[in-house]
Amino acid sequence: MKSGKRTFRTTLWLAGGCALAVWTEPVLAGGLDLPTGISRLLDPISEEAKSFESSAPQQYEQLKQRFPNDRRLDYAYSLALIGQRKYREALPLVSRYLEGGRGEPHAYCTKIWVLLQDRRYQDALNEAVTLSSRFPQGAPSPESRYYEAAEFLGTVFAFLELARPGAIAPARRLEYKNRVLARLGKAYRPAFDQARSAVVGQLAEMQDKNESIQRGLAAKSEERKGRAQASLDADRQRLLDAEETQQASTSQLLDAQRSLQQTQQELVTLNHDRAQLGAKIAMLQAQISMILTPVTYDQRTDPTLPTIQVTAPPPAGDTRTLRATALAMTMAGLSRQALGMDRKILAYQARIAELAGKGEQELDSLAESEAELESTQRRAKKAEYQLNRGNKPTAVRSGVLSEKMSTFSTYSPFPYSQERKRVLSWFAK
Repeated sequence: MKSGKRTFRTTLWLAGGCALAVWTEPVLAGGLDLPTGISRLLDPISEEAKSFESSAPQQYEQLKQRFPNDRRLDYAYSLALIGQRKYREALPLVSRYLEGGRGEPHAYCTKIWVLLQDRRYQDALNEAVTLSSRFPQGAPSPESRYYEAAEFLGTVFAFLELARPGAIAPARRLEYKNRVLARLGKAYRPAFDQARSAVVGQLAEMQDKNESIQRGLAAKSEERKGRAQASLDADRQRLLDAEETQQASTSQLLDAQRSLQQTQQELVTLNHDRAQLGAKIAMLQAQISMILTPVTYDQRTDPTLPTIQVTAPPPAGDTRTLRATALAMTMAGLSRQALGMDRKILAYQARIAELAGKGEQELDSLAESEAELESTQRRAKKAEYQLNRGNKPTAVRSGVLSEKMSTFSTYSPFPYSQERKRVLSWFAK
């Protein structure tokens, strides 16, 4: 039996989403020997290296020209293409290496891994059956290379069952799984089950974490919802207050306008009456002036005496003097009325100025109320939108991984370093 560390390492083949970038140095003029050429083909990128597209294909072609029948070159170059995520270009090379059934289990694992990256799930199952058919039967003890391959197959079926349940029909998937298990036998079945259990445990851990995240998001959503509701309630109250203020300002403005119009009308009437009264006073003044105008009369007491002419106002007892006195008394009364009217006119003018100022204030207050009302309506609309958005349920399908979790469980980092050492060891012999 292998340790849990190995199972976890194999599980990681289906637990990540990145691949190592592979580049090669330029092919030197005059050619290279085979081990050096392979090493250059699989070396990591260096600062002096040219681009992969220009160097690796050229180096591979030169090596193939020198060693046309060596299928190991195809596998080596496929590793370089896998490092560049060129899975469809790498697949024919891996298949060419496996032709004739002489490939190692790890090469079949590489092919299955590439098929999974290309979402060719049915082909991956077919290759899984082919790989299982190469397992030795009745071996006294498990071989490490087949044990690791059995672990890899366990992660493959765990991935298809849990991360991609809709990729293959359940009945067909179960059929292929049983065919694989039948070939693994008792010697390698524990490796398959252990690797699958590791993926299941990893999935459960990720689901627990996802649920915890969902609960945290729900709590934050409820908190945002509460703030949005409180803001909406406050804005609605401010809307009511602003509408009441607007109505009060409008009512006061209308009252001030009506009072202003009424006062202005009364002032017009008063000015008209005052003008008529002023005309009467002027007429009385003219009459009194005419009556009191000095006259010339004969002051003789004896008609036989010569005429004595005197120019003077009428005497006190004269009827004209009495008439002038009566008119003066009438004019004094009218003057008192005129004075009262003048005071009233001044009061009306002050009232008109006051009402005009109040009307301006109410207009300003009404404009401020309208601006506040519009601003509050916008805030309320925004708060209501946030509240409605917070009320939308979060769609979480039970038993199905999120996109991030599915990606994490699907695409493993290819074990490039391990395969590179293996390939280099081929040519070092």
